[in-house]
Amino acid sequence: GIAPEQTMSADASARPDYPPDYQRIVDHIEQIAFKIDGNSNLVFLNPSWEHLLDFSIADSLRQPITSFIHPVDRTTADAQLSSVLRGRRERCQLETRMIARNGTSHWLELRAKGDGSGTVIGTLTDISERKQVEAGLRAVRRSLSTLLNSIPGMVYRCKANRSWSFEFASDGCLDVTGYEPYQLVNDPDFYFQQIMFPDDREYAWNHVHHQVMLQRDFQLVYRIINRTGQVKWIWEQGRGVYSSGRELLALEGFITVVAKDEPHAKPVLEQFQELIYEDQVTPVDGQT
Repeated sequence: GIAPEQTMSADASARPDYPPDYQRIVDHIEQIAFKIDGNSNLVFLNPSWEHLLDFSIADSLRQPITSFIHPVDRTTADAQLSSVLRGRRERCQLETRMIARNGTSHWLELRAKGDGSGTVIGTLTDISERKQVEAGLRAVRRSLSTLLNSIPGMVYRCKANRSWSFEFASDGCLDVTGYEPYQLVNDPDFYFQQIMFPDDREYAWNHVHHQVMLQRDFQLVYRIINRTGQVKWIWEQGRGVYSSGRELLALEGFITVVAKDEPHAKPVLEQFQELIYEDQVTPVDGQT
């Protein structure tokens, strides 16, 4: 192995006489411990530098720390470290990529602070695995978003209040209602109930409220007035979202257009509306 005096400090004669326990901790922690001088050159490294990046410590000392940082991240890292070196800030923390000897990049979390003598000390923690998990989650979210937004209708989540205040609406909201999702979700003065056909509001609220109080799924047919003033018949299916204590937190479901409000469609859809209502209000397992 390489002697600690040679590997850890660029100036062995200036290296403090640390207690043996301290030295063992520094030598064996997983994080890279480093120190840079006023020119951002490395003057101290522990063995984890070699284990992670495969550069020898002897060859790395006196080199700018930014020379080991990915070119895309170099400017940001240099700016933050420089601000600590010049006393403009006490410490810095950032996520950056460093290039190993074989050319592969590793995501590391860099934490550094000034030590009061014109130099900066810090640590580098390997976060590559966490970054892979985050990238996987982003891919899943993109796939889910693509799926939701390709469905011919709108997927939603709303508060369990009489106004049905939306917390989420998929892009299909525009085709169903004529409104962009952000208009339903972000406007505190706009509620989904406002675009329900006035004669259907009470029926819709009573039916959904009845079903979720029984902790049962609901489906219903009713009319809305879209942004251009056109009346549409829509079919909705959803369920309540409950806490572990069975407290009703929200409603989630799916809404799609089934017909325009035309004379031949109205009697058929009203009959369908009655059949759905009668079927769902029938007690199940003794519930009333």
